[in-house]
Amino acid sequence: MNTFSLNTKTFIMVNVLICFFFSCFFVTLHFSADGDVANTPTTWNEVSKYGILALKYWGRTTDSWYLSVYPIHYIVFYLFGASITIIKFLEIAQIFSLSITIAFICYNETKNKFSFLLAPILSSLSSFAFSVGYIAHPASHNITNLYGLFCVLLFIFNTKKTINVKDVLTCFLSIIAAVSDPWFLPSYYLPLLISIAYKAFYKKEKDIR
Repeated sequence: MNTFSLNTKTFIMVNVLICFFFSCFFVTLHFSADGDVANTPTTWNEVSKYGILALKYWGRTTDSWYLSVYPIHYIVFYLFGASITIIKFLEIAQIFSLSITIAFICYNETKNKFSFLLAPILSSLSSFAFSVGYIAHPASHNITNLYGLFCVLLFIFNTKKTINVKDVLTCFLSIIAAVSDPWFLPSYYLPLLISIAYKAFYKKEKDIR
């Protein structure tokens, strides 16, 4: 940020603030209580009473979210309680983080400040997107997008030719996301794996290990 001009910093800050406002507005506008929204508060109620073994009796689906969503939500619930307001806050934080991360990835690739226009645009999607579109279930499934984008960021910033901390962290986040929500595999893991293989075997940018 220190290398940005004052105008660029102002432009980015304005878009970040608008993105936050839109995230609050549209999450509140489209919020609905369904089974996925009630998932973590329901299980948290049992876990807080009977311990983590209570999950043994939870009828989870293939998308368990045990490693991706539960730890984050449970920490927040422990600190602030499990309420509709807190669930909305988590959804707002998630939409905001996704929008900013995508804008930052685009900026990193283009070096164009107008990439940050994506932030308010992506945080103001329609009710269709919130119900059956790519960000459906913002309190659950959509966190998989965040894990995927963090892996993309690590991949972009990883310029070393030998295995390093960023490689290990990418692998760790991928395992957490894939075990918790299998659609991470075709959406993010496979493209990343193909890209890494391309860099390793064709571009010779990575140690073969």
